Amino acid sequence: VAAGSKAVIACNNDSAYQTALDLNAHGIAVMAVVDNRAEVPGHLTAQMQQLGIPLYAGCRLRNTSGSRRIRRVSIESLQGISRGSVACDLLGVSGGWAPRVHLLCHARGTLRFHHASQSFVPDRLPAGFNVVGSAAGIADLDEALANAANSTRELCAGLGFVPRAVHQPQITQDIIASSDAAAARPEPCKRRQWTDLAHDVTLADAELAVQEGYESVEHFKRYTTTGMAVDQGKTGNINAFLVLSALTGKSIEEIGTTTFRPPYMPVTLGAIAGRSQGDFYAPRRFLPAHRTHARLQAHFADYGGLQRPEYYPQEGEAPRAAIHREIHAVRNQVGVFDNSPIGKIEVRGPHAAEFLHRIYCNNVHSLAVGRVRYGLMLNENGVIMDDGVFIRLAADHFLVNTTSAGVSRIMGLFEEWLQCEWTDLQVLVDDVTSQWANFTFAGPHSRSLLQALGTDMDLEPGALPHMAATTGLLAGLEARIVRVSFSGETSFEVNIAANQASHFLARALRSGQELGLTPYGIEALMILRLEKGYLHVGSDTDGATTPDDVGWGQVARNKTADYVGKRSLFRPANLDPERKQLVGLLAADPAQVMRPGAHLLLGKNRQAPALTDGWITSAGFSPTMNRCLALGMLRGGREHAGAVLSVIDQEQRYEVRVVSATFLDPVNARLKA
Repeated sequence: VAAGSKAVIACNNDSAYQTALDLNAHGIAVMAVVDNRAEVPGHLTAQMQQLGIPLYAGCRLRNTSGSRRIRRVSIESLQGISRGSVACDLLGVSGGWAPRVHLLCHARGTLRFHHASQSFVPDRLPAGFNVVGSAAGIADLDEALANAANSTRELCAGLGFVPRAVHQPQITQDIIASSDAAAARPEPCKRRQWTDLAHDVTLADAELAVQEGYESVEHFKRYTTTGMAVDQGKTGNINAFLVLSALTGKSIEEIGTTTFRPPYMPVTLGAIAGRSQGDFYAPRRFLPAHRTHARLQAHFADYGGLQRPEYYPQEGEAPRAAIHREIHAVRNQVGVFDNSPIGKIEVRGPHAAEFLHRIYCNNVHSLAVGRVRYGLMLNENGVIMDDGVFIRLAADHFLVNTTSAGVSRIMGLFEEWLQCEWTDLQVLVDDVTSQWANFTFAGPHSRSLLQALGTDMDLEPGALPHMAATTGLLAGLEARIVRVSFSGETSFEVNIAANQASHFLARALRSGQELGLTPYGIEALMILRLEKGYLHVGSDTDGATTPDDVGWGQVARNKTADYVGKRSLFRPANLDPERKQLVGLLAADPAQVMRPGAHLLLGKNRQAPALTDGWITSAGFSPTMNRCLALGMLRGGREHAGAVLSVIDQEQRYEVRVVSATFLDPVNARLKA
């Protein structure tokens, strides 16, 4: 990048002449080299003359001029006699080279001032610490490489290794280098002399600091803010130390240096973020059987950081058609859903039942071993915070299923109650979510499919009814089977070790071909549960929903024992009959599309704007019933069964009727088959 077309170089050392040669070689005119040394080596003088570059020896810059960018520099001799001015649009300044000694100082090494190079170089090294090459103050490239080779040999020998022959690269191009730099002293009569070019610190600032008594180098730094800019003192600190030496009459050795602190160079926010951007910002998490899902051409989406199949489109199939095909398969044949992210928390101990009895708003003590119960967890305000089934595996052993997004929150809640409130309970909780894969086989042929895989478990309704659990071998693998359903169909949840998930799913798909086994994704599952009117915490609930709002008021009231949130259920606001309650909704026009978030107004003739009476929480087209279904929270909802409501969805207005939230199979005949 050419920063200008006409350059002036101001320097006090030989290596700056290499910059002049490089600029000239790339077509950038060097208008002058200003060197404050009275005697410049003859070969450099000859090179400048050969290239027609004016050389001002024993001179320095007097001033610069220009608006928005530099236009001209004024030159004077060291005695203050003007030597004219030179037009330019680029000024390069070189005060020599200083080694990066920061890491050495971090290790408690010491420095000494090297007068020839006008820089601080390593002095005392900590034990086991080596400084190599230019970091040791060696300016010549050939010499630096040789020093590195020798240091390598010594380090190897010190470690007891016989080093191989060290290859030292040969320098093929002459490079002007210099370990010497002429001393530069400020002129007290010129107050506007820059010492830290990156932070606009001048000689006047330095003089004021000394007048105010800030002579300590650490105090001086903070008073003037020298060395605090983007380069963290790499270009300005030596200037500041030399100025402080001149103003106080102390030697540079007495002045010393400021404390070098990590990091030894400025760190950008991008460097701190490192790879934590894009996919690396939140690494993608995959299901245990992800590879099998990928082979099935699943369409993945991010759910809580996990890549989960939304649907499985066949070649040329639109998403809507794929979802409807999956739903029909579950209702008429059999489908498999990967529900591995569902929360799985083991609760063990003599007081495990009592602990969960205090957590859930329904009864836990009465649950028999091998049986399953659905329950709601409340916070201390009586608001639903999670739901799911819990399984009694033994008298002192439970498996708690939580929502996939809520497992870490519920695990933290369990630990808080056990460690801070109920410290007398002997209970251990353990999150085993990632250790178990979970596959739901749902549909009329689900039992036949599992039997075809081969099992020693009795899966008949008499032995394993709905809301029961058993363990045994399935397809030659140790498995736990739980009869629960989120689709309303005969359903078996199969838990197997996570590392066997892909193998098991692939085998099930092969065995299920004759039965019409179809993998289904989250989109189909959400319609299946909507057809049954099943609650989805987070969609159909919010930060104010209580058990009574979703039809669980009687269950919560019937439990006489205390549990988290019970007291709050008796607050006046929670007993208000006008609270919003979960209801089913059907549009007057079967072809009407309903969307979550649309507002509900009681009565046919209500006009917006008006205070909302509720809103649609879940909605979707049901291919089973060939119309759109919806759930909603409605003020005093249960008292308005059969009522007609007005729906306001942005500019659209239509009518719906309040119905039971269970649209399909209200007697649960499919569920219990």
